[in-house]
Amino acid sequence: MKSRLMIAVTLALPAVGLLSLPARAEWEYVASSDFYAHYIDPASARREGEIVKVWEMDDKAEQDRYGIYSLRAQTEYDCEGRAYRIGYLSAHSKPQTEGTVIFARPMREDWKPVAPGSLGEATLDRLCLK
Repeated sequence: MKSRLMIAVTLALPAVGLLSLPARAEWEYVASSDFYAHYIDPASARREGEIVKVWEMDDKAEQDRYGIYSLRAQTEYDCEGRAYRIGYLSAHSKPQTEGTVIFARPMREDWKPVAPGSLGEATLDRLCLK
């Protein structure tokens, strides 16, 4: 009985993350690196005190060996502490989070510092300086 419950919970967790996905994101370009073009959905941004939660998307320059072309993440940024953590992550086979979902899962990350000059810093500055 316990194992059936665990299986049901494990299978349901990705669906819970999908419930909070924006219906149709309006991606706004933030910055690029050699490997990614980085976007946010500003309509999804929610601020509580110094914490901002937002949906992000990264388009890779080319599909990787696992078939991943784009990533979507729900990320929290700590404006005061200049840190971030990912709460949900999915990988897609085509640009702009189109195509087949290769994986989708809730994440349980600890806070990490935002690296100077990174795409994360560009995002943090855009979200927190408003």
